Amino acid sequence: MTHETTTLHVGYLTDAIEWGGAEISLANLLSALSPRVRATVIGVTEPIVRRVAAARAGTDVMLLTHTRGHLDVTGRLRDRRILRDLRLDLLQANLTSLTSCTGGLIAALSLTNLPVVTVDHLPIWAGSPRLRRPRRATRRLIARRVAKTVAVGEIAARTVERAVGLPPGSVVTIRNGVPDHPLSGSVANARPVAGTLARLDAIKGLDVLLSAAAAVPEIDVTIIGDGPEGGPLRSLADDLGLAGRVSFTGWSSSPRDLLSKFDIFVLPSRGEGLPLSILEAMFAELPVVATDVGSVSEAVDDGVTGILVPPDDARALGDALRTLAVNPELRKRMGDAGRRKAVTAFSTSAMASAYEDLYQAILCGASLAGEPGRP
Repeated sequence: MTHETTTLHVGYLTDAIEWGGAEISLANLLSALSPRVRATVIGVTEPIVRRVAAARAGTDVMLLTHTRGHLDVTGRLRDRRILRDLRLDLLQANLTSLTSCTGGLIAALSLTNLPVVTVDHLPIWAGSPRLRRPRRATRRLIARRVAKTVAVGEIAARTVERAVGLPPGSVVTIRNGVPDHPLSGSVANARPVAGTLARLDAIKGLDVLLSAAAAVPEIDVTIIGDGPEGGPLRSLADDLGLAGRVSFTGWSSSPRDLLSKFDIFVLPSRGEGLPLSILEAMFAELPVVATDVGSVSEAVDDGVTGILVPPDDARALGDALRTLAVNPELRKRMGDAGRRKAVTAFSTSAMASAYEDLYQAILCGASLAGEPGRP
């Protein structure tokens, strides 16, 4: 961003009703923005809005109303008045799916002097339903009206373009970043521990991890997180005879501290954008075993910082875990390489700088078509 003293008032819109990776990413961004940016977090769920805003001292909050849907004219008009009265210079919408924030975006785009940026965190995955034609048309119309559409990885950007029907190269990339907090001392485990930080949801593929672990007695597994699949996953672990080798810890408010208890980080997702948990693991010097979905391969260099496997392939996942379990020198080499890459490419300061440059370019009227993805 150019060195200017003018304060830029940016609204950050989220319609999330649960805390997840997209909300953590937004909080990380707020924490790293320069003093030139005045931030207001806007949403429909007060605990989420306030939790995001808490990442940056002095951040304002504004609640929109829950409505009957984006075609609720009365609700949209009220939202329009709220956004108008905030006197924003720019609005950024934090999308957890291709159709999230639709109501707020319709209200914002009705204000002719308010530039809008959308950020897609999880555009689509192999098992997700296809967008129905009306929703696809609505999202395409929104995408053509906003100042810029952003995705969290190059592959994710191309996925958004295909899913919505946008011109190739029209979606720009600004990759996620995570803070580099110091870790507590590492723990010596009796057997190597393959651990994960994930919402217990079908998209995360944790059933595949359990199936893989059953065939790899050399490892124990720790799963940090909660979610709707918690009960079925515990039952599956019992059915597979994994009692004593698998632990479910529930969610942690400071999951980075638990990474020191892992020897390997594993994320067997069926779909991703650019998962923060992998970046956290790389900062923590852990080798990563992950599925080659979304923009995961832009973080994990196969054979260098970790091992990539196909989704829903328990045998390949088990082979990768066994390879690292029996080779501590390989784990150390990959972990060191992962941290070097994370420090260079996935810092919160780099992410915030990229967004601020984007804001400045939009407000200055610069052309962003075909802009290459940021490292």
